[in-house]
Amino acid sequence: MGTVGEMVARGRGFVSERAKRLMFFEHASGLGFEETVEAVTEAAEGQGWHVLRVNDLQRTYQEAGHPDMTKVLTVELCNPDGAVRILSEDDNKRLAAMMPIQLAVYETHSGDVRVSGMNVGLMGRMFGGVIEQVMREGAQDVDRTLAGVVES
Repeated sequence: MGTVGEMVARGRGFVSERAKRLMFFEHASGLGFEETVEAVTEAAEGQGWHVLRVNDLQRTYQEAGHPDMTKVLTVELCNPDGAVRILSEDDNKRLAAMMPIQLAVYETHSGDVRVSGMNVGLMGRMFGGVIEQVMREGAQDVDRTLAGVVES
């Protein structure tokens, strides 16, 4: 059977590919890059989310001296009601490291526009209780936010 390290090394390709598909979603957008960012932010606000910031990662990396890459933005989304339900308990405050929820909007080298994010519904199931409930609700809100923006 081998050591735990050997078992992990043998299963790394399967586990990492499966984990990528489970932990993160990725959808093609039917819109251009700027239109996708605008549609995501407007739809999120329509679902009651606060758009805290839009981060231009491409610009940040270029300003740090790295070569140009395709467009990549993250959109930070906060639901204060849900966040307070989670963070009001001291044992849950460590989850602030995952807040706010971020969606990524990016352009591939072939020019496709895509939207991705973490599967917060699945993440919440690992914790149970109020965390699971709030994160499930957040995942449903994200799904509704993206419904008119991304292709199924």
